[in-house]
Amino acid sequence: MGQTGFWYVVEASDASAAEVSKYLDVQWSHLDPRVRATIDHWQEFPDHPLHDGDEPTGVSVDEFIEAFSHVYVPEELFYACADPRLDDDTWDLAHARNGSKAKAVLAAIPSISPAAVLLAGLGARRAELLPGRMGMFSLTSAEVLEAAENIRKAHGLAPQRRYNALEQMHHLMDTVGAPNYPISNLLEGLPAALGAALSDGKGLIAVSAVI
Repeated sequence: MGQTGFWYVVEASDASAAEVSKYLDVQWSHLDPRVRATIDHWQEFPDHPLHDGDEPTGVSVDEFIEAFSHVYVPEELFYACADPRLDDDTWDLAHARNGSKAKAVLAAIPSISPAAVLLAGLGARRAELLPGRMGMFSLTSAEVLEAAENIRKAHGLAPQRRYNALEQMHHLMDTVGAPNYPISNLLEGLPAALGAALSDGKGLIAVSAVI
């Protein structure tokens, strides 16, 4: 049976953000140490791109993808975060944005975690500016205000750096045989959701699942 990687970023009340934050903290504390070691090793070489096994240092593409497949919220919590009242305000990143305010963004990609693709494109240094771990976080409205500058810095790519990011992202997509997803939308999704949360004075939750 084929799998699909999901990444969902959504506005939330402060109460909901606080509850999900507790869950994510517990989840991280029980994460397989081998997964954490993979990410730690990746962060040790921030300028070293993922490779296919022909480099002496860094982390391979397969190791990186596998790590993210083990970091997820349960399916029921993932869908519970998808508030049906936001149906008309959710930007499915597989399609062009319709111009409305994106109070939520959803990415669904066959065979790979969208969070893995995004963070590989941004690279270790920029990924460290993002809240939470490995594309997963839960912020109250006050924490959104605190995190906003770093999120913008992480996504503020100069033209050549953006080109390099898309090249790395395409590399991962080709590895799993899903080359046609409009991955440039992954670079725009979180900033769009951040802007809506700031405008509405809301918290922000990002959850990931491979189902």
